[in-house]
Amino acid sequence: MKKLLLCSVLSLGLILSVGCSKQEELKDTQESKPATNEVVEESVNKKESKDPYKIAAEQVEMIDKELDTYEKKEVKLPATKEGWEEQTLSLWSKDGNPMKLTATEADDMGKMDGLSSSYFKDGKLIFYKAPFSNHVFENEKMVLWMDENMNVLDIPVQNVNSAERGILEVTKERLNTFN
Repeated sequence: MKKLLLCSVLSLGLILSVGCSKQEELKDTQESKPATNEVVEESVNKKESKDPYKIAAEQVEMIDKELDTYEKKEVKLPATKEGWEEQTLSLWSKDGNPMKLTATEADDMGKMDGLSSSYFKDGKLIFYKAPFSNHVFENEKMVLWMDENMNVLDIPVQNVNSAERGILEVTKERLNTFN
């Protein structure tokens, strides 16, 4: 009887100790994993943080806020046609790197009523705002083409590629004006 009681007590002790250690493992696992809503939130934040427009918009906003801390240069270019106004280019740079470049743009009559703006990060174009369109770039590739109201446009690939080349070429030419 004593042996049976001793075996029962030992078995119960073993069961309790195994159960407690399993409970601790479960508790440790639960503490190391975020709650379900945290996982969903983290996933949503990762998706939002990869939105090229949001990334560019934040960088553009930051550049515009700090414009007065950058070095500014301005150049007037001669009129491209008789009777047209001259074009004005303005460049803001930080430590020799372009941050923002603006250019007045002519209307059909040659009046410089429009303005285009190019924004840069690490010397690369990240956002180009034309009078009637907006373009987001990543690694010298246009990833979004939007209208003046920031609605994404569905543009054929060949047109995107052509616009991309044109914007990059014009931006490079304008930057070279300052060198």
